[in-house]
Amino acid sequence: MSTDSNACVSRDQQLVERRMRLNVDQAYTLWSETYDSVANPLLALEERYLWPMLPSLTGRTVLDLGCGTGRLLNRLSSSGAGQYLGVDLSAAMLARAAKKLRIPGHLLRADCIELPLRSHWADVLFCSFLLGYVNLADLATEIARVSKVDTDLYLSEFHPDSRSLGWKRSFRSGDQVIELPTHACSLLDVEQTFRLHGFDLVERVEAGFGEPERNIFLAHKKGHVYESSRGTRAIFICHLRRRGRAA
Repeated sequence: MSTDSNACVSRDQQLVERRMRLNVDQAYTLWSETYDSVANPLLALEERYLWPMLPSLTGRTVLDLGCGTGRLLNRLSSSGAGQYLGVDLSAAMLARAAKKLRIPGHLLRADCIELPLRSHWADVLFCSFLLGYVNLADLATEIARVSKVDTDLYLSEFHPDSRSLGWKRSFRSGDQVIELPTHACSLLDVEQTFRLHGFDLVERVEAGFGEPERNIFLAHKKGHVYESSRGTRAIFICHLRRRGRAA
């Protein structure tokens, strides 16, 4: 499954738009048709903070869980990474990723909590907007299994504060807004769960929208959403590193 694009929908909008709930696979099959064609302020915000956090990837083995249409993989393909692999459960999203430059051969359809990969494989892992779809403990267990000592892990997700604005994980299809079934993620739960599985927090970013994202809202005629969200933390990014052994 992919979680790397999310629509911000306010309570006021919910009153006037037709809304539909689909299961995750159905939703991403539908979403794949327009996924790469619509600029998304949440993804722009994540990338603005994530890329400066990264170490050199030269020669490292990189795993992108919930890779979707290959948004991060496109960047990784020119990063000097020794190996890079994107994993997703949505065949439709992977089909889109496979059409992108340098992406074929670096994609795998699989469940992120049951990876068909050998243990201690990855040096760097990304989980972009994946946490809201999976059992946190199961994901941490599998990530710990495929990680080497000193593996760098980057987790990004909706910030719990964003729920105060009534945001839903959703996208537009024609005249409908499609909602995806997800659950909220507590920062405390995320950090404690991964600590129990051998990961220590290196850095945490809790970011809200700024001027760089404003034009995306305006282009979608959602300037009012930008204004109402100012001062609210929209996403978090946690950089964690695998210890030699669990505490």
